[in-house]
Amino acid sequence: MNLNRVIVIVMAGLAVLLLGCSPQDNGSTTADLKQPSGPPENLLTEIGIEPSIVREGQIEIVQAEMLELPVSLDVNGRIGLNQDRTVRVGAVVDGRITQILASVGDSVKRGQTLAWLHSHEAHDARSEYAKALSELERYKAEVKYYEEARDRTSRLYKLKAGSLVELQKAESELNGARARLKIAEAEARRVLEQLTHIGIDPEDVSEDATPFEHGDAETAVPIRSPQSGVILQRLVTPGTVVTPSDDLFVISELSVLWVHAEVPEAHLASLREGQKAEVRVRAYGNRSFPAKLEYIGDILDPQTRTVPVRCVLSNPSRQLKPEMYATIRFELETPSGVLTIPSTGLQNIDGRNIVFIRVAEARFMPRPVEIGNRFDSRIEIRAGLEAGEEIVGDGSFLLKSELLKFQMAEE
Repeated sequence: MNLNRVIVIVMAGLAVLLLGCSPQDNGSTTADLKQPSGPPENLLTEIGIEPSIVREGQIEIVQAEMLELPVSLDVNGRIGLNQDRTVRVGAVVDGRITQILASVGDSVKRGQTLAWLHSHEAHDARSEYAKALSELERYKAEVKYYEEARDRTSRLYKLKAGSLVELQKAESELNGARARLKIAEAEARRVLEQLTHIGIDPEDVSEDATPFEHGDAETAVPIRSPQSGVILQRLVTPGTVVTPSDDLFVISELSVLWVHAEVPEAHLASLREGQKAEVRVRAYGNRSFPAKLEYIGDILDPQTRTVPVRCVLSNPSRQLKPEMYATIRFELETPSGVLTIPSTGLQNIDGRNIVFIRVAEARFMPRPVEIGNRFDSRIEIRAGLEAGEEIVGDGSFLLKSELLKFQMAEE
């Protein structure tokens, strides 16, 4: 470009008029507009350039347009475990770990044995259960005996070969046997529940139980996984003495994760539970993963003026990892019409957002504008422009450079 042919015309009166068009006059505010309150010092009101520069395409002329564009909100977040699908596995009795069957990173199924525990409580529970079963069988046989005795006495009474007293006695003895059987059944159920709580399968309890590789069968307690998932932590080794308050394993189902974020107070009205979202992480570039807004917090952070939110994130291939930083994009309601310009047409001069308006074939005027949301390659203009006005798109930086050069020369 021939700088000697650049014509700069200063029009001080129009500068005052330009100030009157400042976005501050309409009383609107936005987080994206951060401009000083006074007039822009040394901001020229009109710039003339050689017409051939426009004709050769170094300066692109575009119009401010009203478009139907989706509005999105991007917030930073962090991927975490789904606490509804994460469990901490512990022992329910005191004992000592004798064998470990699973480790960190293993995928396990619900009910799978993770370790074996040696416990004297298991021996006592097995003994009680065996005794309860024995008592139950004895009282069942007793009831059967008294039922047969009652039936025999009843037949003799009908044949006039027995007395009513003998029949009543037989009925009383049968009722007593039935009552003792109910007590025995209740005791057997109690001991069975105790065994189940410990984690022992009653079918494994037998008098001829033989020692296992992990220890004596009578004292062995299996540690089983309560759900399917992946082992994230193993907190014990063989020989570790544990109590019911100790955690042995941490297991989580990683196919569904949570994403935690903080949303500015100003955007809360645009969010609702169940709303769809997209999650992106640095590891996979622009690839997005579908999510759903599950929870909006009830307490506002007084320091950051944000509210915590939580999204549910589908992760069937387990590509996403807990503790990854993420960007969550919420699609907000689409406005009826948004005045936009190409993002290449916006410049910042002295802290002000500026566009260059074409006032003649090769003459342009810098004008402050108030910007709003960004839509990929376009920017919302909330004040300072009207639909159909012609501005500079590509090449606006060229005008800015010439403007700054002149300002430096004047100083």
